[in-house]
Amino acid sequence: KSFALFKRAAETGVPPAMHKVGLAYQNGQGVQQDLVAAKSWFEMGSNANFPASQLSLGAMYELGAGVQANPTLAINHYTLAADQGEPLAMLRLASMYERGTASSKNEPDLVKAWTYAMQAVDASNKAELATKYQAALEGQMSADQKTQAKKVYEAAQKAKQQSASGN
Repeated sequence: KSFALFKRAAETGVPPAMHKVGLAYQNGQGVQQDLVAAKSWFEMGSNANFPASQLSLGAMYELGAGVQANPTLAINHYTLAADQGEPLAMLRLASMYERGTASSKNEPDLVKAWTYAMQAVDASNKAELATKYQAALEGQMSADQKTQAKKVYEAAQKAKQQSASGN
């Protein structure tokens, strides 16, 4: 019954309902599991600029769940969600950069990984998962990488503050 209500709301253009319907299809809750339908509903939510749908669609592309794995599309969707302050999207980006799946050469980029992890720490109010992951990444980095990462992070923070203040 709740699926029918969410679907009706989703069909009227309510992004959180679109996401819930996508999750129901993805997990087979209240409806037969259908990853193609899940992707479709997540796409509608993503197109409506709903971060949770962008995150879910990114995960489908990263993992190849119901779609052809496509790291570029995963990064695109994660970035859309991260730009709206979604900490888990930031952590997924950090993980992809750490593993090298986000680079054209399939090489790890610990500077970008750490930068996204640090943004996740900020966006999540220092959630334990984000804090531990950021610290683990830092433990893998050289002194030069740490210096570079902190510069990139500070520049991003400054740009974000300027954008927020309208300058």
